[in-house]
Amino acid sequence: MTDVDASPKAAAGTAGIPDSGATEAPTTSTATHSDAVRSAVAEPVLPLLRLDLAFMIDEPVMLPGNRGNLWRGILGPALKRIDEGVLPGLSHGELAPGSLYDTFIGEGSRSAGAPRPYVIDAPSRMGTHPVARGDIERIGLTLIGRPASAVEAVLGAFDFAARVGLGAGHGRTQTRGRGHLQTVTAAWRNDGVDIVLFDHNGFRPAAVAEFPAVPPCPPRLRVILATPLRLVHDGLPIGPDTFEPGNLVGSLVQRVKTLSTAFCDVMLEPDIDDLKARWRALRASEKMLAFSDGMRWSGNQHKDVGAGGLIGSFMLDMQGFEPLFPYLWLGQWVHAGKGVVAGLGAIRLKPT
Repeated sequence: MTDVDASPKAAAGTAGIPDSGATEAPTTSTATHSDAVRSAVAEPVLPLLRLDLAFMIDEPVMLPGNRGNLWRGILGPALKRIDEGVLPGLSHGELAPGSLYDTFIGEGSRSAGAPRPYVIDAPSRMGTHPVARGDIERIGLTLIGRPASAVEAVLGAFDFAARVGLGAGHGRTQTRGRGHLQTVTAAWRNDGVDIVLFDHNGFRPAAVAEFPAVPPCPPRLRVILATPLRLVHDGLPIGPDTFEPGNLVGSLVQRVKTLSTAFCDVMLEPDIDDLKARWRALRASEKMLAFSDGMRWSGNQHKDVGAGGLIGSFMLDMQGFEPLFPYLWLGQWVHAGKGVVAGLGAIRLKPT
């Protein structure tokens, strides 16, 4: 059996989550709805549920290189079918019945400028290619805040979508490329052992979202742009020659702030003026950046659209910039820039 591994752990150099060569996974504390409710906080807190999903491919299929866009595209219709009652009995957690599509895909997730409360981490491949029956397709999934309580329904949607079919059929039979969800593990728990949430015995509610504890800020830090980072300034894409680290940090501060407010019952109110002054003064050294071209299919526009962005790495001297570090740390899970839901804007951190 061939193992088609698109997991963040296995795809070193392309993952959005640190592997064994990156910063160690944090210790965490369990987050509940009651203890997450605060009037305001100055330091970023963001409960996350980090999952690794493995799908068995049951029929030959042609899969596109842009894996994140594929999984994002099939998740929405499956969530809508669950809202319509096709798969009854799946727990919605703290979300209202019938609200899955609106929360994860529709306008509800965009209210007040809020980003969507999940990231699909599926590193891209080179072009469309065949995947054989019996192969394993792996992706990472991060659920953020209250929507993480609906993990059973979200996993049910992924399984439903895979069983309907993942893409164009391959071979003489021209099947739909059906598959099924084989296993799901919750990674990086307090005890350091991954917990199985789903296997051949079905779903087990064994994990909840947790607050990743932020370690002390290192004096120097290498930031790796593991998947294309799509940022704009004055309406223009930021390229290797115009990139400043403040572009990334400013994007992360805004993203963490809006995620906290929309999905975590937390009004994150940092000293924005102080943070802005620091990220504007932040300078990168040892830049090794390039623009990676890429395209993805847009269902809304019915055409291929740009999905390229910056990749590479740079060094940061963090002395005097310690208040910015928590946002960079959380960025390893929530990503930055455009296209984050489909896995773009992944960063990894390596202290030196």
